[in-house]
Parts: sequence; C-alpha cells; structure tokens
Amino acid sequence: MSISSFIKVLVVIVSCVSYAAMPAIGQELLKPVTPLVAPEILPVDEAFNISIHKNKGSIEVHWRIAPGYYLYRDKLSFSVDQPPKMDSGVNKVDEYFGEVEVYFMELVVNLPISSELLENEQLLVGFQGCAEAGFCYPPQKRSLSL
Repeated sequence: MSISSFIKVLVVIVSCVSYAAMPAIGQELLKPVTPLVAPEILPVDEAFNISIHKNKGSIEVHWRIAPGYYLYRDKLSFSVDQPPKMDSGVNKVDEYFGEVEVYFMELVVNLPISSELLENEQLLVGFQGCAEAGFCYPPQKRSLSL
C-alpha cells in the first residue's frame, strides 16, 4: 500500500469516526438551555410577620421570620423611651452591612409599658431584614395598635 493510499484510507476512517460522533456532539449543543430564574422573594409582611401582645407591665412584639430570611438587630426601633429587652442574635458577615447581629426564625422583644404608650394606644416599630438569596428590603415602619 502506498503512502497516498494509506492517507486516503486514514482520512476515510477519521471522517467515519467523526461523523459517528456528530449526533452526540450535536445533541449536546442542541439541548435547551435552562434559564436563570431568580428566587421568589416573599412580600415583606410574609417574610417578617409581626404581632403585638399586651402583657402585665410590658408589651411583647413578636416576629415570625420565614425560613431563608433574617432581621437586623441594629435596624430595630421602637417608639418607647426605655430600651427593649431581647435575646442576643447571631453574628453574621453580611454582604451589605458587614459584621452584624441578626435574627432567624423568630424574635421576641419585650417593651415596658409607659404612660405615653397607653395614651397613644399605638406603638411605632421600625425594622429591616433580608433574604439569604441576596435581596434586602428597604427599612420598614409599622404602627401597631395596643
């Protein structure tokens, strides 16, 4: 067999092998591309469900925090003069605010009842939280009836 005949046979073999592999390669290339879908973000009142209960001598503000969401401790505010009583949160390195203390799942805050609070029968509460998926809600304010 001459070298030119050998090359022709080799070209035919390589062509056949390449052609046989084409459907597999073509199928990979033609597979549908899965679009990038943003995670569903809950409305703020579903992510951070807040309720208030009047106890003897204090008011309890309770948040049920949806899984995958958290509240910032330093973004909490209350329209009372005395400091609130609450458990410590969890330290977290946050992409927006750096090293912060946050609450997951639930937060209970006890506020002493003041005469001003009883007169107004309203408690103004401020808070801010985020979804772990990377979405932060703007600061929120709620006026809660006692």
